[in-house]
Amino acid sequence: MPASERRRTIIIDGRNHNGAWDARALIGQDDFPAFGSWGAFGNVSGSTLAMGKIIYHAGGAEAQRQLFLEAAAHHVFANGYAEAQRGTLKTRIENRGVAFDHLGGYHTVGEAEVVFQEVNGFVHSRMAQVFNLGGDSFRFSAQLWRTFESEVHLSGARIFGAGVFREGWGDTFNPIASGGSVFDLQALISEFP
Repeated sequence: MPASERRRTIIIDGRNHNGAWDARALIGQDDFPAFGSWGAFGNVSGSTLAMGKIIYHAGGAEAQRQLFLEAAAHHVFANGYAEAQRGTLKTRIENRGVAFDHLGGYHTVGEAEVVFQEVNGFVHSRMAQVFNLGGDSFRFSAQLWRTFESEVHLSGARIFGAGVFREGWGDTFNPIASGGSVFDLQALISEFP
């Protein structure tokens, strides 16, 4: 497919909910305006179309590439059925002595660290096999200590600041220990100078 057509084409893998079935929808090009495979078919179709239209009309190639690659990394390799939930990622986590619990999550700091070491290594390796990353890498952080709700960031990207990105696994990030939000409105506002 020529680049002029790719920039007007979105990719939706709606064969299953909350994760791509496998990596076949990724053809090694990162200049599509949007990729989606998260949610029920109507949700993923509508949200991916909306993102594609915004990116297409905004014309920002760097933001487009970042959002496309982050969606592919999250939906296909960290949460997809063939790659993660029933495939190599699950096996790698279980080989490290942690039971794979995609939806339920992980209950200790040690389990979460092991899981996300494996997620980060596996996803980067698989993305580098499919795309020319040019030195970029991916960093996943757990939301509620679950791979299901993980957040991904492309390293060095310009729109990196959005989201709840945490380096450590402190008690305030533990959903069991925290009775409410792990940050307040002022902390959230301060992320956007």
